[in-house]
Amino acid sequence: MAEEIVNTTPEAVEEVAAAEESSKGTFWKRLGANLKERWRKFLVTTKRKPQRLSFFPLIISTIVWMFGVVYCGQATIYDDIPGMGLCIFVNTMLSILTLLLFMNTFPKRAKHMNYIMLALTFVFMAVMITCDLVWYIKSYPVHMAAYNNATPDTMAEIEPGLGAFPIVLTHIVLVGLSVVLLATLPLYRKLILKINTSKVVESNELKEEIDTSAEV
Repeated sequence: MAEEIVNTTPEAVEEVAAAEESSKGTFWKRLGANLKERWRKFLVTTKRKPQRLSFFPLIISTIVWMFGVVYCGQATIYDDIPGMGLCIFVNTMLSILTLLLFMNTFPKRAKHMNYIMLALTFVFMAVMITCDLVWYIKSYPVHMAAYNNATPDTMAEIEPGLGAFPIVLTHIVLVGLSVVLLATLPLYRKLILKINTSKVVESNELKEEIDTSAEV
C-alpha cells in the first residue's frame, strides 16, 4: 500500500500559521472598522435629529400596545369593571395620534419646533399613562382574585387576560421614558453636539516637484 509522504519544514509551518493569523486579524479589523463606521453614522444622524432618541421608545410603546390590546380586552371582558373599556379605547387612539403629533412637532424644514404640537404631545402621553394606571390599579386585584379562586372550568376564561398586565407596565415604562427624553432634549442635545464625528481621510500628497525654472 502506497503511503503519501508530505514534506513539511518548520519554516513552511510558520508561514501557514502566520498567514492564518493575518487573515483572522484582517477579518476582525474589518469588522471593527465597519462597526465603528456604523456607530459614527448613527451619531451623525443623532446630532442632526436628537429628538429621535425620544421618538424611538414612543414607537416601540405603540407597537407593544397594539399587540397587547387583545389581552387587555379579554381581561376587561372578564373583570367587567365600568370604564375599563374606555381606558383601552383612549389608549389605542392616542397611541396613534401621539406619533402624528410628535412628527409634526419637529417639521423637516422648520428651524424651530412647533410648541403647540409639543404641548399636545405631552398632554396625550400624560393621558395614556393615566389610563394605564387606572386600568392596572382597578383590574389587577379583581383579575388576580378571580385567578386565585378559579376552578378548572373558569381557568380558561381567566388565563388569556393575565398577559395584559406586563404589557400595560411595559407601555407605562416606554411612554414615561419618551416623556423624560423629550423633556430633557435641550440638555442632552448640547452634549451630543460636542461629540466628534469627523471622519479622518488619508489624502495622497503630491510628492513630485514641478520644475518651473524654464518658464518665462
